[in-house]
Amino acid sequence: MANAVSRLRSAVHENGPVGLARKVAGRGAHSVLLNEDHIWYALALGADRPRRPLPEGFELRMAGADESDAVAQLPNQPGVDEIRSRIAGSADVYMVSEDGKPAFACTIFRDRTPTVAARGGWLDLPDDTVCLEDSGTSPDFRGRGVAPGAWSAIADELAERGFHTMLTKVTVDNEPSRRAVAKAGFREAAEMHMRRVGPFRRVALSPLGAPGAEFLVSLLGG
Repeated sequence: MANAVSRLRSAVHENGPVGLARKVAGRGAHSVLLNEDHIWYALALGADRPRRPLPEGFELRMAGADESDAVAQLPNQPGVDEIRSRIAGSADVYMVSEDGKPAFACTIFRDRTPTVAARGGWLDLPDDTVCLEDSGTSPDFRGRGVAPGAWSAIADELAERGFHTMLTKVTVDNEPSRRAVAKAGFREAAEMHMRRVGPFRRVALSPLGAPGAEFLVSLLGG
């Protein structure tokens, strides 16, 4: 089961949710079995929150299409074609580098964000809300505070652009990532349990207190 879930997650990253849905339709509806338990976290961009500076010598910037290959080499990233599609669409792909060497990357989705728990594979976002996905740090740079520094700088930039909330989700059993986002100021907003067999899905959400993610219950629950 663990291997099947891992393969499915890799396919979502590589093809995007819409592309994967097309492949599933071509292979037969009962070929996909998925169980997921996530915590949705919310970061209030305009509130007092921890600020973790990037380590000295590191640079954060939005990646251009010509840097898609470099981004794809980092952990937890989709394929080159998907990265280029994100950059060309309504998403921002951020990259941190040191002396020209890629150290970290993540994607900020605006307008909508991919999630297999949503019908059609996409979750519409409120106008003042973005979603952080696919954070990945090169093994050569782990333990140096690159990810928290990047999240903090991105949050400051998004606040200046008028956004109020940054969401992200972490699997319930991923304790290191849960600790990392909590230290960066994210608060638990909702617990999500999703069961899917072929085209049939059941999603249950329980609010956990942090504001900014109330819309999830109405859009994903049921």
